[in-house]
Amino acid sequence: MSAPTRAEQKEQRFERWLLTIAEHLKGSGGQCAPRYEGLRGSDTLLLDVATGPGLGQLRVHRRGKGALVVVLTESAAVARTLGTELERLARNTSRLANAKRKFVHRLARIAAELEARFAGHLPHLPVAALDAVQGRYPGTLPMVGVEGRYRHKDFDTPADATHARDKYGTRFGAKIPRTRGWDPSSPPTQRFRVALLVDGVFVLDGQPVVPRQGQDGSEESVLEDVGDAILEPVVDLGFEVGAPTFDLDATSCVPEVGDCGGLDLPDLSCLDVGDCVPCDCGL
Repeated sequence: MSAPTRAEQKEQRFERWLLTIAEHLKGSGGQCAPRYEGLRGSDTLLLDVATGPGLGQLRVHRRGKGALVVVLTESAAVARTLGTELERLARNTSRLANAKRKFVHRLARIAAELEARFAGHLPHLPVAALDAVQGRYPGTLPMVGVEGRYRHKDFDTPADATHARDKYGTRFGAKIPRTRGWDPSSPPTQRFRVALLVDGVFVLDGQPVVPRQGQDGSEESVLEDVGDAILEPVVDLGFEVGAPTFDLDATSCVPEVGDCGGLDLPDLSCLDVGDCVPCDCGL
């Protein structure tokens, strides 16, 4: 198999960055499960994270040259832990990897925003949607999330434009227990899955958790068992967390593909300098 081209490496920058975050969180005692939502190489990447306070999830949806990112947690304490660790990782990331550093810093700010608004927004979670999931999967717990943007300036729908006016949009999720076939000693990232509320319905990998009734009374998009239909076929990111994903020696002045060739610039919200290949910078 031939080595990936520079363009292919740049296209996979979010995969590499999420794995870097996973490695950092594991080093801090967390448990992580990175995967795609659905098929390998899809535009939505997930990182389930279990910390001391509980379960959280980082969601990255590629949009053009940027991404929509969501941080979901089951408590403000989880958001605080994630925010602290992400901020520490951002501080320790070299400015030679400026785009990655800004990505991690954006996630840290979103986590901090989630901690601040968690208690105030939890009562606004649609009760009927949560009750429907809890009725089918007892033990389901509510989650609150905050959505932000990373280098995403184009809006395909009016809803996207609405999120642009609101710097951080609120999202809701559900922590759903696996119903059978799991080892009680396995980590929370294997015993639970995080469903996202979309248009008033909780979904896992694009499928409704609670079946919808068709006009003839039949059930549509039935998930017979969350554990069997969704939890087993977890698609990984193509390599194990813990394995080296790329070699980067900061002293060699060779920037990571997808970052800005050695420019040491301040992390100003009005200045967007990352995410360019050195040969494209005209340097």
